[in-house]
Amino acid sequence: FAHRRLHLVPYQHTRILRRGGSAGCNRRIVRSHSDDFLHWSVPELVLAPDELDPAKFYGITVCRYEGFYLGLLQVYNSYGSMRRMGDPGGTDGDTIDLQLTFSRDGRHWERLANRPTFIPRGYVGSGDGGMLFGANNVVMERGDHLLFYYIGTVASHSVNLDTTSSLNVARTQKGRLIARCASDEMGALLTKPFDLRHERIALNVDARRGLARAEI
Repeated sequence: FAHRRLHLVPYQHTRILRRGGSAGCNRRIVRSHSDDFLHWSVPELVLAPDELDPAKFYGITVCRYEGFYLGLLQVYNSYGSMRRMGDPGGTDGDTIDLQLTFSRDGRHWERLANRPTFIPRGYVGSGDGGMLFGANNVVMERGDHLLFYYIGTVASHSVNLDTTSSLNVARTQKGRLIARCASDEMGALLTKPFDLRHERIALNVDARRGLARAEI
């Protein structure tokens, strides 16, 4: 509800957004399609930063999975060239995190309202402590798990002391990409209206430490 009513950040030149100054603009994600890889449609805006985001999206890698489009959105935390990773100021400068995005048609993309980091960066100085970039094929199945391959760098965007990159993999159980957790409190989840055309309803829930009830 809140996410749909957030305002997009108006376009501003990067020199206004960063103390160091650079050419370019605050980036957003656009989409273009082609049937022959020669003639392309006019690019259309599909994902842009709003008040809860930093000024830039660095890029996105997308694939189809279970009838959905899944994307690893590269969120660029740019605080000017005077910032460095691990500064006492409290904010890592020029780092890139990965957020999970999803879409039914490739045009209308959604994210969780609190914008959690999907794959966290490692500690400062580790192989994936600076920037993360999703692999071309976002997700792969292996047994009961989903594998997410990604590229990690030691340095942040503005720190070129170590340009080492590495191939990494993160994994999660199937059916556990997004969850609602009640913790120690009582929680409720209301679905959209739908026609019940079968005799059974399956719940994907972990109630080993609690109780789950369904009301129709």
